[in-house]
Amino acid sequence: MSDPSNDKRSEELQQEIETIRDNIGGLVTELDHRRHDLLDIGRQVRQHGLALAIGGVALLGMVAGGVLLARRRSRARRRLPARALRIAQALGRLVAHPERQSPPPPSASRKILAAAGAAAASVVARRLAQRIVDNQRFPARSR
Repeated sequence: MSDPSNDKRSEELQQEIETIRDNIGGLVTELDHRRHDLLDIGRQVRQHGLALAIGGVALLGMVAGGVLLARRRSRARRRLPARALRIAQALGRLVAHPERQSPPPPSASRKILAAAGAAAASVVARRLAQRIVDNQRFPARSR
């Protein structure tokens, strides 16, 4: 026979389990409802239209301001006083640090040698590639 205290405890546990399941079911239903509300774009726009409009106008203003500022700076850099100032600064840097001057351009003979070396390397690479392709098409027969 079963113990009456165990039967009572078992019933209490089953009742508690059913209560917890009902609570979880309610929570899941509420979460599903909130998910649908959150992902309903039309509803979000209706609820937060003013904030979205203000954010859009602010973003547009920042982009337009950036473009206008870039154009103004570009025009200012092309004017004679700004160009003269940049030349003076460059000359000042040249006098202060002559060792930073760029090296002279390569001579004509170096350019010719470089071009010839590049052409030779190209021919060698092409011939190697052709050999590889030919060997893959017609592998050597083993004897």
